[in-house]
Parts: sequence; C-alpha cells; structure tokens
Amino acid sequence: MMTVKLAGLGLFAVCSVYAQFSVDSLPPHGPAAKARALERAGRVADAESILRNALSAGNDSAEVHGALGLLLYRMGRFRDAVPELGRAAQLAPESPEYSLKLAAAILADHRYSVALDFLNAVAGRFGTIAEYQYNLGLAYYGTRRYENAIAAFGKAIALDP
Repeated sequence: MMTVKLAGLGLFAVCSVYAQFSVDSLPPHGPAAKARALERAGRVADAESILRNALSAGNDSAEVHGALGLLLYRMGRFRDAVPELGRAAQLAPESPEYSLKLAAAILADHRYSVALDFLNAVAGRFGTIAEYQYNLGLAYYGTRRYENAIAAFGKAIALDP
C-alpha cells in the first residue's frame, strides 16, 4: 500500500534511481577489485602496489595471488607472474583460470618443457577446455613435437570453434 502511494507521487522512481546510484558509486571492495579498477584507470603501478600490500598484510588468497599474477601477465612480466599464478592455482586447484594462465605465463617465458610437464599434471581436471588444448599445442610446438601440437590445436578448435 505504501509503495502504491509513493509510486503515485513519483517518489518510487526517484528512490529506485537513488538506490541504483548509491550502489554504483560505491568503491570496489577488496584488494583484487580495487586493483582491477586502478588498472582500468591506467594506474597499473598502483594496482600492483595494492595487491603486494595485501599479500604483505597476510592476505594469502587465491583471489589476490591470481589478480597479481594476471596483472603481471598482462604487463608482459611473465616470469614474475608464474609464482603468483602458481600460488593461486595451489590455493584454488579446481579453478581453470589460474592453472591455465599459469601455463600461458610459463609458455610466454619460453619454458616449453616445464609447461608441458605442468599441463600433463592437470590434464585430468582441464583437458576438456579449449584453452588447455591450445596451451598444450604451444608446449608441444615449443618442444618440436609438431604432430602432437597439431593434434592439440585440432582438439582446441573442436572444443571452441
């Protein structure tokens, strides 16, 4: 009954818009969300600093390690990304995001046999994901196992045409 009266006065729409504005204008919560916002704003060094400070303060979470690893990966700092993505994958072994980006960082650092060993270790969990097969193809290609690379790339395409 109260809603009907407010709607009749046009106040319901105002309240609804105000509530949406209030939620949208809140700052991001947590270090990973804050870092993503800073990165989008072009403040990459500040984003990295927030994540490193969170880790120094004892926030040993997959989310923070993963956010830092992904940030470093996007910055082209692949060797630095590996331990962060590795820790994130260790803390959240069921998450393909961290494991597959870890493999990609190892590959980008031209450590193909290391990537191949890692990918073989996680094949049971992520072998049906196209990104896994693509990374596997790159690892095989980097180790000059071209027939295996072609097969893995073919599986990647079949999984995600």
